[in-house]
Amino acid sequence: MKPIEQGIEGLYSSKAFSVGFAEGYQTLDVLASVIFAGIIISAVVSDGYTSVRERVKITISAGMISTLALLLIYGGLIYLGATSDYLEATGVSPSEISRTNLLLHISTSILGKGGTYVMAIAIAFACLTTAIALTSATGSIFEKMSKGRIPYKLGVTLCTFISAFISVNSVDSIINYAINILLFIYPIVFTLILYILLFGRFVETRTPFIASIIATALVSLISVLKNLNLNWNLDFLFQIKDSLPLNNYHLEWVIPSLVTFVIFAVFSRERK
Repeated sequence: MKPIEQGIEGLYSSKAFSVGFAEGYQTLDVLASVIFAGIIISAVVSDGYTSVRERVKITISAGMISTLALLLIYGGLIYLGATSDYLEATGVSPSEISRTNLLLHISTSILGKGGTYVMAIAIAFACLTTAIALTSATGSIFEKMSKGRIPYKLGVTLCTFISAFISVNSVDSIINYAINILLFIYPIVFTLILYILLFGRFVETRTPFIASIIATALVSLISVLKNLNLNWNLDFLFQIKDSLPLNNYHLEWVIPSLVTFVIFAVFSRERK
């Protein structure tokens, strides 16, 4: 069963964590955080903080503030979802609930008719920072890949218009064709961030990081193919994926990437 199809129903089952983890890909916060980190570090350097200790202190402080803010926002949404009486009020089954209707019911039941506008404004501001960061990154990437043939302004403009065109669709429709892209990209970004934080000071060569990313990409590709439900004879690969540790939590890529990283790190060290 596709993760997107069991998402809402999973919120009312024992798989709430695993479904919630995969559903969290749709916020794009991790992808944007990579860009935000570069912006914050550049701002810290430009403000005159030259020593490494000062940069680390300011960056950690900024991270703690943003973590607290996100904790309040998502913690509040989790509480509202957990205490909502949508099922009792409508009498529908969990699998028939759309994300939009659930969110509208929660906002109107607590804040009344004006709750819809309040929720829309809150979501717009929450998504604005992520949208700006990703749009800026898209413009920069296309400019570098095309060696200047696609200027930064043109790339940003095209990305904005395409995004506006896609946004006309419903939330569920956008998620349905975006989830497969996110299922592939997110684990790779997680691997990059996690291993740099854990091993960046101890492993000097790039080879272990690249190898672990490739391992994560291969496992993620199998997950995407399974989610697409194509008529391809790939049952053997799907069985391997399902047998991997942490598969029930959508973290089946962790052990293969970690083992690959350790092997290449040891090999690179001995070779050096």
